[in-house]
Amino acid sequence: MHREFIRNLEAANPDFSGIHFISLNYDTLLDSALSHLHPRLVLDYGLDFSNYYVTSEKGLKWERAWPGEGRDLIKVHGSLNFRFCPLCQSVQLIAFSGETTPGGAETGGAESGAGLPVRGLREDHGRCPRDGTLTEMLIAPPTLFKEFTNPAILELWRRARTLLLEARRIVVVGYSLPIADLHMWQMLKNAVIGGKLERMVVVGSSDDGSGEEAAVPYRQLTRDVDFLPIGFEELARDPSRLLDESFRDA
Repeated sequence: MHREFIRNLEAANPDFSGIHFISLNYDTLLDSALSHLHPRLVLDYGLDFSNYYVTSEKGLKWERAWPGEGRDLIKVHGSLNFRFCPLCQSVQLIAFSGETTPGGAETGGAESGAGLPVRGLREDHGRCPRDGTLTEMLIAPPTLFKEFTNPAILELWRRARTLLLEARRIVVVGYSLPIADLHMWQMLKNAVIGGKLERMVVVGSSDDGSGEEAAVPYRQLTRDVDFLPIGFEELARDPSRLLDESFRDA
């Protein structure tokens, strides 16, 4: 479904101009869907991974995004394909669902089978390439009170905050804005009060199909909210409605 969404989004906006992604999920479904656009589109996760090769050659997967050329995918709660070194506090990017490690072994997962090679990464992603320390998954659960002691997570939230403050239009898909995620609530509020925001669109559905229940938290942020009461499956089939109304010339 994520690949269908990205494929149809690309058909409506081939260059993905004006589109930046902020994800609150740990999974790599969106990452995998976007990876099929490589090398024309290079993901920028907002982190400088320690296991990139030092090279200026383009076309590697995943290489550092060149300034102004990358497409932001900021995952504020971490990701299943991020590994953190507790000693030097660096972060590695590892293969995700549907891809293979540099050695060729498939990682499997919900959307496996594509077998895309992860080139431009060192192979020994179980240990830190700098000091050999065993790495751990970089995950920060969306708890009520977050402890921003991890510098990588702190940087991801900083990048997300910058994107939201600069955005003229924000489209939220399938996120109920729970009270437990006070930091995201506050960042959206800051975008409403002190950012460049002109319009917010919330895509989602409630049990009765009207969408009104899901819209309540966002209307506490601002009255200027448009709600589209559909599920992600329907949105994936035709995301052009968002482009026409929300992303064009963003």
